[in-house]
Amino acid sequence: NGQVLTFVFDNDTIKNNKGKTIVIEYTAKVNASAVINGANYNNVTLSYGNTTNTVNDHVDVYTWDMSILKTDGTNALSGATFELYQGTKATGNGVELSGNNGNYTYVKKGTATQFTGGSSFNIKGLKSGTYVLHEVAAPDGYEVATDITFTIKDGKLSGSVGVDSDSVTMMDNMATVD
Repeated sequence: NGQVLTFVFDNDTIKNNKGKTIVIEYTAKVNASAVINGANYNNVTLSYGNTTNTVNDHVDVYTWDMSILKTDGTNALSGATFELYQGTKATGNGVELSGNNGNYTYVKKGTATQFTGGSSFNIKGLKSGTYVLHEVAAPDGYEVATDITFTIKDGKLSGSVGVDSDSVTMMDNMATVD
């Protein structure tokens, strides 16, 4: 909101990169006034050259706040332990979360944070992409559930089994006794 980021290149840098493409990438953290589950308009104006040429562009950036529910199909379940991964498999690109007591916030991609929830919990700050919710340990008397893959794209949550417009429901089956 009115923030300015300035890059200044000295003459040697300009001469050494004549005719080359210069790519500038940056990341920014959304603040408390960000639109949740909707578009945040991010505008950029690039001014360059001795005659001050100007190019304008924008991208809509999304941040997601979602609920995860744990059930056996009839009753709410608590006591399960989960991990969240970015990508299509529950390996590698873990999602680091901060928080506790059922309220968690996305920190960064890295080592997956294990979190234990009640029958429902909330994750804030997820960016667009595909995620896998992985149950590490089921509540006593239940089997570990199948991973749930979901995607956040253009401000919408989608997926297959257990994915609703703003939540993911993971269902456990009773453990069998041999």
